[in-house]
This record gives sequence, structure tokens and C-alpha cells, in this order.
Amino acid sequence: MSILTRLFESDWTTGPISAQVRPMRWLAVFALFFLPQPLLAAWYKATSSHFIVYGEGSADSVRDYAEKLEKFEALLAARTGLETEADANRLIVFLVNGTDAVQKQMGVRGTNIAGFYSPRLWGTIAVVPRRSGGGGEYDLDSQTVLFHEYAHHFMLQNAPVAYPRWYSEGFAEYFSTTEFKPDGAVQFGYPAKHRFYGLAVLPVFPVQQLLVPDDRKMTDDRTEAFYGWSWLLTHYLNFEAKRKGQLDSYLKAFAGGTPPTDAAVKAFGPMDKLQKDLSAYRDARRMSYVEWRGFKPPDAGIAVVALSAPQNAAMAMYMRTYRPSNGKAEVDAAVAEARKLAARYPAEPMALDALAEFELDAEQYDAAKRANDAALATRPNDARLLMRAARIAITRLGTTGDDVQWKAVRSLIVKANRAAPNDPFPLWEFYRWHYRAGVAVPKTALDGLRRAVQLAPQVSDLRFALAGEELRGGEEAMARRTLAPLLNDPHSAEVRQAAQALLDAKGRPTVDAPKPPESGAKAK
Repeated sequence: MSILTRLFESDWTTGPISAQVRPMRWLAVFALFFLPQPLLAAWYKATSSHFIVYGEGSADSVRDYAEKLEKFEALLAARTGLETEADANRLIVFLVNGTDAVQKQMGVRGTNIAGFYSPRLWGTIAVVPRRSGGGGEYDLDSQTVLFHEYAHHFMLQNAPVAYPRWYSEGFAEYFSTTEFKPDGAVQFGYPAKHRFYGLAVLPVFPVQQLLVPDDRKMTDDRTEAFYGWSWLLTHYLNFEAKRKGQLDSYLKAFAGGTPPTDAAVKAFGPMDKLQKDLSAYRDARRMSYVEWRGFKPPDAGIAVVALSAPQNAAMAMYMRTYRPSNGKAEVDAAVAEARKLAARYPAEPMALDALAEFELDAEQYDAAKRANDAALATRPNDARLLMRAARIAITRLGTTGDDVQWKAVRSLIVKANRAAPNDPFPLWEFYRWHYRAGVAVPKTALDGLRRAVQLAPQVSDLRFALAGEELRGGEEAMARRTLAPLLNDPHSAEVRQAAQALLDAKGRPTVDAPKPPESGAKAK
């Protein structure tokens, strides 16, 4: 009997839940439908320990969303023993009205993108629809997308070691299907039904290739299969009693530098036996998940405020500042729209913020400075406004400027750091300032760079810069640890290749006359 037949013959297990782990029967139908939702009028802002959520709808719905995210953060912390530093580098979530709004805001209309996550130095963001998919049991919904990406964010933010690519994706998929029940219980480890296509329709992804995937062979279908089999292997190793402890042994060996295949054979045994067992697990009619009834996340201190009418009007442009512009035509259009918005609401900080950012994008430095100065007049200690003032000055100075001018820029950066000590952006720019001003990089700047990596470890620019400094200082082992998450980046072959190239070059060719790292970061 084929797997497809077995899946359609199965049904749900019913009855009260009494054990921590219970079996679950599953069927899987792969579908991805994006339905626009009714237009919502008002925006609210929820601030919690680890998140800032801007959402359309009602105050209660935005609060509930922030609460769910905090519960997910607490679940990951409890299950891994890791903990995200509260009130530092919060993830910014824009909860919008449907996938059409996601695609519009990200400049990717006409695609199948259902959500957007981007680790950025001036603010790591996620743009997600209030709802996606057709609402069916087997659709890839917006919560699954966000939970998957936040699991990556959590691992990069907190994990002391790097993980292999398959486990990074498997871990994210494993927790992506988490459900928080009205009675307070949390259920996780549900089958990732949205990966049915990659598991049951596409050719088998051999486990040996799963452990060491070949970038040259990763087509769209192969990538889909990689996600599905990565989830399956993670789920199998978590629930199969005969293999208890094997995953921990493998991850420890991998983190210790054992080659991936050797680590796998040592932990799991013969690869052909693992392949056979994994395929049988895929074909099984019953799978397990975990229900935790005593789950009590800490109070996240969620505060919700309604945005004013001017802020509601400025919200679309404000969101737009968090992504790079796609060419001059888009920049020009954004500048024109931002000017109209600022003319209508000349005292609204969000409108001035958007105007200053787009004028800067358009290289209209005088106009950018005027808008930024107007915002600074009402918020003189706002770190992001101070950083934008520094960036405007840096762009104008270029490779010129005297000591007085460069020291003035430094003062802005230092003031921003004092205003927001846990913001990685001023720390990064303080480090870069020394290269731009032609001044030797002191220990304080390197310590600041290390702190920036600690605050925003998912931002690759920071790791590249720190590893380069470590390599130039002869600390190759330390540099390899710094680059380890990039060498195993689950999403970008270019990042993996660049990290390896930096290691191979041992920090050169910038050893004699180092140039400042390029981040593309915008002063937000």
C-alpha cells in the first residue's frame, strides 16, 4: 500500500489527553491558497519583553498576538534551556491585512510569499498576514511561517554553537506547528502536514545527502524535499525510543568539529539502517506529539496603545522604511509620497522619520537633514535619529573631512550609544567610524563589536567583521567559532561560501590597509 493511500485512510485519535506524549494519526494534503482579508482600519502597537507588534484590527487581537509570540519564546526557552535577553533588540512584527499587503510592503507582488522575515542591524523584522491559506487543516498558514522563522531567530540569538543545516530547518519545522490551547495547554511536535509534497510526492531525499547537502543540486523541488525530510528526521530522533540520546550525541560531536558524516555514523549507526527506519517512520499511520498542561510562561509585561490618526496614515510608509528600495524609480515614488505625507502631518514623528529616510535614499542630503533635525527637535535623545544624523554626515564626508568633522560624527554615535546601550547599531557604527576616519581601532571599539554580535547574532555583517578582526589577530579558532553559524547558514549558499572564503584568506586582503565592512544598514 502506498504512503498516499495510508495517509488518506487514517484519522484523528480522539478522547481525553492524560499522558505527556500521545499518538496522533495524520493525513496530509498539500495546499497553498492565499485569500485576501477584509480591510481593517485601525493600527495598534503592543510592546512586550521580546517583541514589538504593530497590527491592524483591535487592541485585543494585537495583544493576543503578542501574548502568543511571548508564549512561543517561553516554550523554546523551556525546551532548549536557552533564554533570550529581555528588552534588548526586540523583534519587530508587522501584522498586516492579508498576503497581498505583505507582498505590497515588501515590493514582491505577484509571488507566493506569505510572510517576510529579515535580520537587520537597525531592527530585525517580520511582516506577516493576519491570516493566509484557505483556512484548511493542511494549509501553510501565517502562524506556521512566523513560528518557523522565529525558531531560526531564537537559535541564532541564543545557541552557543552552530547546528547543521538539516537540524536548523528540522528544529524550525518541529516547533512551527505549535498550538496554544484556550485551557492553557501547549501542544508541539505536530506533523508538519504542509511538507507532505516534499515527503510523499517528490523523490526520497537520501539521509546521507541530508547530512551534507550539495548546493549545486538544490533545485526548488530538492529544497522542498530537504525541508520535509529534515523535519521528519528531527521528529523521528525526538520520538523514537530506540534512538533516545542519539540526537544530542550527534550535535555535540558536530559542534566539536567531527565531520558531519562521521558524527552521524558514530551517533546513529549505519546510514542504510537509518534510511530504512526513517522511511518506515514516514509511512507509519500514527505519529506522536507532546502536550504540556503545566506550561506557565512568565509575565511579558505587554502594553498596548492605539496609534493616532496621523500615525495610522503614516504606517504604510513607516513599514516601507524597513526594507531596501528596488531601484531609482521606487525611491523617487517613495520620496514623493513621503513629502505629501509630511506636508499633511508636519508634526508627526513617523511621517518625519519616513521622509528623512527616503530623502536620504534619494541622496537629497539637505532635505534629509531638515526632516531628521525636525524629528530630533522633539526627540533629542532618540538613538535612531542620532544615527541617521551620523549617517548623513558620513555620506557627505565620504573619504574627505578634517578631524573636527569626523569627531563631530563620533559624538553623534557615542550619544546614540548612551541613549540606547543595548542597540547594536551604534556599537557597529562606532567600530566602523575608526576605519572611515583613518584611526586605529581601539579595544573599546572591538569590545563594542563583540557586544553587537551578542545583541544581534543573526546579522551576518557583524560576524564577518568580528571574524576578520580575529583572523588578523591570529585567533583562527575563535574566528571559526564566530563564523560557524554562517558556515552552516540554512538559507544562503552565498553566505556559506563567503564565510569559508574569509577563513581561507585568514582575514586578508585587508590585513595591511583594512577597509570598513559594508553593511548596507540604514539609520532607523
